[in-house]
Amino acid sequence: MSGKVKKPFYKRVWFWVIVAIVVIGAAGVNSGGDTETASTETKDTATKATETKAAPKKEEKKEEKKETNKKETNKKTISMDEFKKIENGMSKEEVEKLIGGAGTLDSSAGEGQYKTEIYSWEGDTGFGANANVTFQDGKVQGKAQFGLDQ
Repeated sequence: MSGKVKKPFYKRVWFWVIVAIVVIGAAGVNSGGDTETASTETKDTATKATETKAAPKKEEKKEEKKETNKKETNKKTISMDEFKKIENGMSKEEVEKLIGGAGTLDSSAGEGQYKTEIYSWEGDTGFGANANVTFQDGKVQGKAQFGLDQ
């Protein structure tokens, strides 16, 4: 017999090369560079929102209560004809008058002329039908609908 003794697999170079590739691959998948930026932006937005709401004045509290009441009492639905009449540049008040009621505030970000708000209305055609309108500086900038029949 020859005196050659086989090395265990964990002492071989090829084993450690494979381990290194797996570790580097896993680290690359978990790093997700864009995800870090997005989460940082989300945290910044959340921080600004918290700072803004941290010490609301009495007037601001009244406005918040009014918005909450609007959300609770909004039972008006939107039809496809009403949706088609919404045009870029219209004010929020014009849209509410056209539809016949206030929408639900789904999202709000920014301040002043850069304030962006997204409002939604339930569709008149049944479950899941809806329309969203995006306002920037109080004017329509975009709209989308799902399930509104003609």
